[in-house]
Amino acid sequence: MELCFPSTIFFMLFLFLQLHNSAYGNDEKYEQCKKSFQCGNVTLSYPFYDEESRPLYCGYPGFKIICRNGMPEISMSAHIYYIRRQDATSPTIFVAMQSYWQDLCPLMLSNTSINLSLYRYTAIDENITIVYNCPTVSSFAGNQIYCNKSTYYSYVGYIMTQDSDSSAKSINETCPHSNLVSVPVVHFLHGTITDAGSLLDAFHYGFELEWIAENELCDGCRRSRGVCGYDTNQTKSVCYCTDRPYDSKCSAGAHAPISFSSNKLQPHSAPAPISSAQLL
Repeated sequence: MELCFPSTIFFMLFLFLQLHNSAYGNDEKYEQCKKSFQCGNVTLSYPFYDEESRPLYCGYPGFKIICRNGMPEISMSAHIYYIRRQDATSPTIFVAMQSYWQDLCPLMLSNTSINLSLYRYTAIDENITIVYNCPTVSSFAGNQIYCNKSTYYSYVGYIMTQDSDSSAKSINETCPHSNLVSVPVVHFLHGTITDAGSLLDAFHYGFELEWIAENELCDGCRRSRGVCGYDTNQTKSVCYCTDRPYDSKCSAGAHAPISFSSNKLQPHSAPAPISSAQLL
């Protein structure tokens, strides 16, 4: 009778090593980057990082946040925005402008601007135009914003919704020294803006941005049960898997339930009505 002890021993050793690796040998960066991180009550994940609780290799260059007083901040084009929330099923975030967080009278006036190499506006965003440095105009009497803390402008401001943009020409004629500032809001709050208080509430709610950080590659990585990240040595995106990093997807991973290709984004439907307490 032929003995098969060596084959049996090798098989058992192979099986033990596989089980050991599965239980204890997950890639270190995979373990680190699969965790989301908190700033205040906002939960964040790829492509965002803070270089403290979450290193750059878990995110993507340009998406660094600063967690200050429980608010995640991002800087774009000389503006600071608060991230209000990150969508877990699509590559989108809601942001609010810091300059319009406390009131509607910032020290300096400037239009909203974003880094178009990292973000794009979505279909649910619409602009509100605020007119500063303009004396009373009867057609905007109900939409007055009183500002008295700035020497840069001293008159009342007026809210103009997008369907009133045709009045901009007459405003410029009436107030040649006026300042017009455009700020995005989500369209399902547009009709609720009737005065300064409701406009500030809409600004607190934020507007939506789609982030751009190798979205298609990250989608494929997630489908293979990997975790999206960035190889700081080779300066390129990477897919962290349980055994090791891969260029685009894990070698034998099954399809994960969550993916968010940018070309699959659909316009959002209006959520349930929100209260003032929820906006703050």
